[in-house]
Amino acid sequence: MLQEIIGVLNKILERISPTSTLYRYTWTNTGANVGVAPDINYALDVSGCEVIAVQSDSLAEGNTSTNFDINIHGSVDGIIFDTVPFTYHNVGNDERKTMLVDVSKLQAIKLTGDNNAADTTGYIIALIRK
Repeated sequence: MLQEIIGVLNKILERISPTSTLYRYTWTNTGANVGVAPDINYALDVSGCEVIAVQSDSLAEGNTSTNFDINIHGSVDGIIFDTVPFTYHNVGNDERKTMLVDVSKLQAIKLTGDNNAADTTGYIIALIRK
């Protein structure tokens, strides 16, 4: 019983490790478009991760979008990525929210954004902790 408790505590400590890294993606002045790459577009290696936390934030000055999707495209080999996102995270205007994403079977992910609100522009930030 004690060994099981120690095992659970070790798993919790691994998840809140101060050595985990925070990655930042931003979209500025998207207009009402879909499939928009972030300002700096890069694949994020998630090999060895079970779950990542994705926090979306539309509180940035200049954001007028009330309906913005952060799309997560997966890759099992780190080279070929989904053409359709395997999951997405929607944020309205003046919102910040976090979603946990299971990436245990993926090698890498990429993000795209969809501003679904006509006559608006997206200034959106996505933070990912792995």
